[in-house]
Amino acid sequence: MDGDKLSQVIAAIEDASNDEDALRRALLFLLAILQRPETYNNSKSRPLSEFKELVHWTLLAFSPIARHVSGSEGLNLSHGFRARRKLNADGKFSIEIDGLFPPKVEESLPTYEYDVCISFAGEQRNIAESLATKMKEEFYLRVFYDDFEKLDLWGRDLFKHLYEVYSIKSQYCIVLFSDAYLAKNWTAHELRAAQSRIIKERSPYVLPVLIDPTVEPPREFENIAYLTLDPTDLEPICSEVNERIWSVKKNHWLVVEEIAELINEGFQFRLTFSPFREQMNKVEHAVDKLAVFILGLAWCCAQDKVSSQLNGVFEYILFAFPPVALRFDDEDETLVVPPDGTIRRMIGPHGPVLMKQAFWDPIYAQWKEDYPQMFGDEEDSDDEIEEDVD
Repeated sequence: MDGDKLSQVIAAIEDASNDEDALRRALLFLLAILQRPETYNNSKSRPLSEFKELVHWTLLAFSPIARHVSGSEGLNLSHGFRARRKLNADGKFSIEIDGLFPPKVEESLPTYEYDVCISFAGEQRNIAESLATKMKEEFYLRVFYDDFEKLDLWGRDLFKHLYEVYSIKSQYCIVLFSDAYLAKNWTAHELRAAQSRIIKERSPYVLPVLIDPTVEPPREFENIAYLTLDPTDLEPICSEVNERIWSVKKNHWLVVEEIAELINEGFQFRLTFSPFREQMNKVEHAVDKLAVFILGLAWCCAQDKVSSQLNGVFEYILFAFPPVALRFDDEDETLVVPPDGTIRRMIGPHGPVLMKQAFWDPIYAQWKEDYPQMFGDEEDSDDEIEEDVD
């Protein structure tokens, strides 16, 4: 979301007919932005599951929001924005705002039935079986090797099935090139299937291996790097295939430490937001409920983990949006929700923040020390004022 889109969001909020409508719009925009992975600066860019549950509850049971977005038409937010709730495959609601973000094609890790398939001539079956067995038993890879699939292949149309295996069902294809391989019809069929994948994806799908260094690979493979097989040492080939497969997966999967971090963050989110949720149940008016909800989101967001665009929305809401900003006094404090004390607002090094008064002074002093350019020299400013008066 660029600066122009942020200006449109603010304009849509300010177009509201009353405070309740304005707060509703502000909350819907915040929820929609916080749903997107791009909002977060962490390495895996995954919104917390606890936040998704909060969004689901908001759209299903939080009356100041739910009753306005439950219909098929949704809620018109003006300036080309329209909010509606969407039921996902997991049975949870999420919020969609037409016009807020450009349509996006979801990118996901492709799913393959096999990690690797092996194409070979019958004369090299012993080598193929050793290679397949080692990858399956020592590296725990899903390998297509015909002898592993005897029962599954029984009665199938092999011409069609093998074409699918070698073109779309495997992540990588090892081809054992030999003179016998180049002379057979079935291996030619498998190779054509593998070539169709190369043409479609333009990626290193085929991993060619020469059984004999004197073998000349087909002309269409002459510019592709290949390995020469050492039948006594299959480890290098197996290790390289394993590394390639897992290098793709590890960019999408979480390691144990990252899972633990997400669990801790989820627990912290629930603990931090719970006083605001309790307060939302205590206040009667929708305006107060919505304002408390927004303050709770601002309170929970660690500003160094979210994008500058979201910081811009929070800065506007906390400092320039009357239904929220006016709930703070001249000392930038508010008692609208006191989870163990008064809450203060300020612009920190990474954006707007809310904090308990007990933590205010030491953190403020540390920020002044670490980021003097943000605060300037207050004593010098006072001296300059006195000189001007004289």
